[in-house]
Amino acid sequence: MASFTAGVWPLNSVVKPQAMESAMNNLESDKVFAGSLPRLYEEYLVPLIFEPYAGGFAKRLVSRKLNRVLEVAAGTGVVTRHLASLLPNDISIVATDLSRPMLDLTSEVGTSRFVEWRQADAFAWQTKNRGKVRRDH
Repeated sequence: MASFTAGVWPLNSVVKPQAMESAMNNLESDKVFAGSLPRLYEEYLVPLIFEPYAGGFAKRLVSRKLNRVLEVAAGTGVVTRHLASLLPNDISIVATDLSRPMLDLTSEVGTSRFVEWRQADAFAWQTKNRGKVRRDH
């Protein structure tokens, strides 16, 4: 993999233009992140955008008193992998994403311990206390 300096990622040396163009021009697959999009997301976007923040985010949760964690829009599971490796095993993790293909890739990549993966549309959730979010303190 090519290295980057001063926050600039040499995309032209890393991204396969034909694969990226094909994936980006398929609007129907954009809705469900199907086809080659999950793999391209994991291979290129995760290291470039999400990985640098995922570990720090998970580390901030370690000091909190938690019983369970719900991750919404988990994508290919970069934050989930960090949570699974840092949080004690008695804290359950449920990770959701709208896209079944993205979740399928998470199974392929794997985590260091059990994570319950669920396909879910967070915008479609109906709750008794709509608009209120419960946080464990």
